[in-house]
Amino acid sequence: MDHAQRAERATESLPPFVATMPRAVKMMHAFRYGGAQTVAPYLEARNDELNAALGQVIRASVLLGEGAFEELRALCAEYANRNADHQLRRGILGAHAVASALQGLRYDNDAWIPLRSEVAAFAAGERSSLLTILMSGYVTAECTRNPAAAIGLLRELITQHGLPCDIVSIPVPIALVYAARLLDDRESLARLATEGALWSDQQPMLRAHVALARGAAAAICGRNELAAPLLHEAHAQFQSLSAPYFAGLADQFRGAQTSRSEARPANTTRREREIAALVADGLTNREIAERLVLSERTVEGHIANLFAKVNVNSRTQLATWYVRSVSPVA
Repeated sequence: MDHAQRAERATESLPPFVATMPRAVKMMHAFRYGGAQTVAPYLEARNDELNAALGQVIRASVLLGEGAFEELRALCAEYANRNADHQLRRGILGAHAVASALQGLRYDNDAWIPLRSEVAAFAAGERSSLLTILMSGYVTAECTRNPAAAIGLLRELITQHGLPCDIVSIPVPIALVYAARLLDDRESLARLATEGALWSDQQPMLRAHVALARGAAAAICGRNELAAPLLHEAHAQFQSLSAPYFAGLADQFRGAQTSRSEARPANTTRREREIAALVADGLTNREIAERLVLSERTVEGHIANLFAKVNVNSRTQLATWYVRSVSPVA
């Protein structure tokens, strides 16, 4: 920060586009080290075009941390079709993709439409920190559309999250945990819980996100001795950074720390848990059959098996079982 302040003084007599750089660094520093409250004055200032644009990317991250998803969706809609700076647009879309994943929005939801051009860029081989964040949210859509492809994509994204990110990127690896859980990919969950698998440094915002993802993955795997201190750290950090939504997620995973057999009932299959999730979403047997490309009779058979396996006798009780036993953040 001292270097940035010196640079700002040194560039006062230089062309404006040079003077914007240290102000941008100070804005990012304020967000990464102090969170929403510290960066607020920078977002309000908007004293030049570059910082006004960067401010919108940071604002998207602030809205994500606050759980203000409707406001974030409106910001995304504002920039999705605007002829704006490509990195600006990608940064806002990335926050929107993570929010959509955390909300459990499925592939056919309109929220994913603005992201498809970025998905195509990733498929064509383009790689960047902002694109990695965006794809980390989008992979949950692939989980419901093409699980086999989603596992490959998820594992590549975990590798990407192990690399240093650029200055404007704020990785949110909890989205990868959601995808791994949805895919029942225990290998990826174990990898996400491992120290060093996710890149970080001493910046509080990055440390908090890594602690949350590692702790959540460990909790789902039943490794409570590892999960508890990580989730405690994440909760405390996010509270101090004014990111109540992520602090709440840390609390929910702390409250949902269960044994592996409780988090993933041993006598239920992935397909049965997927159907239970759709029952919990309120879908009828016919709607579930259409969604999963199954016959209605097959769906009925899976639900009958679930009734017997988890000892319930109604769809409402099945939905309650799913929320309490399988979905740690529901």
